[in-house]
Amino acid sequence: VKSRNMNEQEHWNKAYRNDIEKLGWYQGEASEILSLLDDLNLNSDIRLHITGAGRTTLVNSLIQRSFTSLTLSDISDEALALLKADHDKASLKLIQDDLRKPKNLLKEEPFDFWIDRAVLH
Repeated sequence: VKSRNMNEQEHWNKAYRNDIEKLGWYQGEASEILSLLDDLNLNSDIRLHITGAGRTTLVNSLIQRSFTSLTLSDISDEALALLKADHDKASLKLIQDDLRKPKNLLKEEPFDFWIDRAVLH
């Protein structure tokens, strides 16, 4: 299983080295998620988690909407490093983990809102 997880991590690390707009799942704006968040009228200080964060542009939109407690997780440490570089002035918590067998996420306090981008784009 460890070898499989490493292969998956390597696969995603390689994928995220490509130009963000050339990724097959790239979204310029996560309009469905943003519309849902707007409709819910959530407080900007909720603990919000984005799983499978990848190189999502959603982070920009959440920061613009004044969300202050953002946790981003992904199996790819490369994607997380790129997100950190893209948002070096933002206070983001980055967690490298595999959701099939999470370890690091299990150490976190419960989140108020969880976004799985694969489901909502």
